[in-house]
Amino acid sequence: MILYIVLFLVLTLLGFINLINKDKSLLILPFISLFLVFFSLAAFRFETGPDYDSYEIFFNEVDYNLIGFLEPLFVFIIVFIRDNLGGYYQSLLIFVAFIAVSSKFWFIFKTVDYWFVGLLFYFCNLYLTADFGQIRQGIAVGFVLIGFYHLVNNRLISFYLINLVAIGFHFSAAICLLAPFIIQFQLSKRKMILIWLVSLGFGLLMSGTALQPIIGIVLPASISSKILGYLESDGAGLGISLGMLVRFCCLILGLNAIESVKDEKYRKYVNLYFFGGILLFLFNFNGTFASRLSSYFLVLDFMLISYSLSTLRFSYSRIAVYLFFVLINFYTLFQQMVAADSNLIPYKSIFFK
Repeated sequence: MILYIVLFLVLTLLGFINLINKDKSLLILPFISLFLVFFSLAAFRFETGPDYDSYEIFFNEVDYNLIGFLEPLFVFIIVFIRDNLGGYYQSLLIFVAFIAVSSKFWFIFKTVDYWFVGLLFYFCNLYLTADFGQIRQGIAVGFVLIGFYHLVNNRLISFYLINLVAIGFHFSAAICLLAPFIIQFQLSKRKMILIWLVSLGFGLLMSGTALQPIIGIVLPASISSKILGYLESDGAGLGISLGMLVRFCCLILGLNAIESVKDEKYRKYVNLYFFGGILLFLFNFNGTFASRLSSYFLVLDFMLISYSLSTLRFSYSRIAVYLFFVLINFYTLFQQMVAADSNLIPYKSIFFK
């Protein structure tokens, strides 16, 4: 636990320094150093992370016959590493960690003014769940973020090609093919909040059983079978949680930033985040399904916060908002560390078990 808390405190301190000093030339060295730390923790972990054991089983047993049940690029990577690079499970974790972590660091570097605010959100949320556990989706999210960057910069073909790679690692990334349409919407703040509230109400009342026939008809078998599997598992509903209230705060701050600074690229990112919220709320009745679909979009929360901080006029306002989200992120981190199935504590490495 001490390792995670120390890293959290370092990120919090660097985030505070970043708020009062935006000279990135002074921050590039700690940014690179943190990349090496994030990569090393994920790459060289041993029996640490929620899905460590299940992916070790995949590594030992997967072959090309399982394409369809598992995503094709992920199967290819497993078979290639196992049969050509010594057959060590650790080799897969090293490969996955490099792709997953570097893609997210690249996106933060390219799109966020306050790098360490972005890294704080990444560490307390996606890093410990996806890049320590759900590694297929962790890689997929990384490629999706790169694809979003190309999409927002009007490189549509690049977006589709990169998103196809993401789908090759996790079928759920297919939902991101809707992104070119999502970024076109022009909705007011009031309409967005109203749509979120209606979506939440729908999700609280709906059940997975009602959606199963529709999904089986409109989607290809390889994708619908996965979705139906989630729905049939009858995963616990999300209900109304602190995390949802935080999502509303992120959206409102992001929309306020749009009103103060007319930035077309940023508005597109807000639209993507807004769509992620719709998915989270609509499928509220099944927490696993809702989280899987929405994570590609809601990971942009760090961008909304960072951008909104840069538009606040007074330094004390930036610090107050930042400290609020520091507390929220610490709560999220603590919840992950003590979760029964997290397997994060104690952290074990191949160098010290």
